[in-house]
Amino acid sequence: MMDYDPTIICDYITFWTADAAEHPETDLDNGRMVWDIPPQAYYFKDRGNVCMMSIVDATMPRVIADNNIIMTQSGFNGSVAQIYDGTNQFEDSIQDLAVLGNIVCNRGEGDPLTFSTTYQAPEAIRLLTPARPSKLKLYFVDEDKELHDFADASKDNGHFTVKFEYIKPEVLQKNIYSVEYKPAF
Repeated sequence: MMDYDPTIICDYITFWTADAAEHPETDLDNGRMVWDIPPQAYYFKDRGNVCMMSIVDATMPRVIADNNIIMTQSGFNGSVAQIYDGTNQFEDSIQDLAVLGNIVCNRGEGDPLTFSTTYQAPEAIRLLTPARPSKLKLYFVDEDKELHDFADASKDNGHFTVKFEYIKPEVLQKNIYSVEYKPAF
């Protein structure tokens, strides 16, 4: 039996890649998918100002044949530690993004070759983010820190199910003070 923490309640929202292809801020050539989130998508409208965001399930368009790291601008506690080495234009801005998870391409057998992509989550990455965002921006970066080109996959269906865990404001405040610096004397 799973332990249940009554201080945390959740919203789950599913985002389809085909919907992102129609969004004016999406840039499929440069690995960015954007979705607007209507307020009615959230059941829990009266919770705190921050929440934990994680991807709990995902599939990618079947034409993708690369491993991808899924990143977002929304994570307060998920920075990337790297130094710009001048070989890649994107590396400069990668420090402003937080990793949400990984999509791994599995090569199949047969003629023609088949591929499947799966979301790998030995442990879900939970990013602290503003509660009930009105927009979700995901960036897809390959192993060489290059933005993935989705131009050929714009209409193929994939999805991301994102979990938003709301923490009671009192519990959040207590946790903030528990890590606050306290002078010894």
